[in-house]
Amino acid sequence: MLILTVAFCFCFGYIIYSANTSKDFFVFTFIDKFPHSDKAGHFILMLIFSFLLNSSLKNRRLKILKPKILLGSLIVFSIITIEEFSQLNLDNRSFDLLDLACNYLGIVVGGFLSTRFYDK
Repeated sequence: MLILTVAFCFCFGYIIYSANTSKDFFVFTFIDKFPHSDKAGHFILMLIFSFLLNSSLKNRRLKILKPKILLGSLIVFSIITIEEFSQLNLDNRSFDLLDLACNYLGIVVGGFLSTRFYDK
């Protein structure tokens, strides 16, 4: 699972790099053809990222709040929040609260699915 998680992180990093530098990436061309598909993309990417990272970390939890928070979900939450807010400083990107909400929903669902598959 760790190798899959690392591979996903590299792919995800390339997607962010491509968007930030206005590189032509075939996924963007496909997404632009359908209304609101970018929101679905945010949700799906974060679901996968959260699921893989939580699974790789064996659903390790932190006792910050009650109930305990999944470490992988907290890491993804932090990275994505920083990435989305960084778009405020980029001319070719636009900050969108709905994107952030779709990201957060994907993180929650990915964490939930990870606990269902890997908690005993």
